[in-house]
Amino acid sequence: MRHRFFQQLGRDRCGVSVVELALVAPVLATMLLGMVDASLLVQRQLELQEATAQLANIAAASVPTDGNLSDFRVVGARLADVPEERVTLSLGIRCNSGAIQPTSAACNTGEQRSTILSIRLTDQFSSNHGGVGFLPTINLRVAREVQVA
Repeated sequence: MRHRFFQQLGRDRCGVSVVELALVAPVLATMLLGMVDASLLVQRQLELQEATAQLANIAAASVPTDGNLSDFRVVGARLADVPEERVTLSLGIRCNSGAIQPTSAACNTGEQRSTILSIRLTDQFSSNHGGVGFLPTINLRVAREVQVA
């Protein structure tokens, strides 16, 4: 009697789909939430890059100086939606196409002097800052240099 019951149970295909779904659903749900987290991370990185580009355009149009860098820092923080301490701005000069040097440096005779603004934005992406919680805390950094004069 028991033997026949187990044979019938082994041939019975009712409910197989439900069991398969119960096994696969958690894996699929985890993958979906991971993809959501990854897409939110990419979105935040693109937002920081866009904010850096906008700040570079503003700086190129209005020529920052050592005296008004704090104003540009405020604008950059608002564009990127980050605290001001996460926006780093510095002015330097470039002689011809050389490395950026402090503004106090002098170029050799005949070299073209360009004023360069270096922009650096940092942020952290985590479940506390918009993520779902499947990715660890990730530090985001965006840097850009723009010739302002």
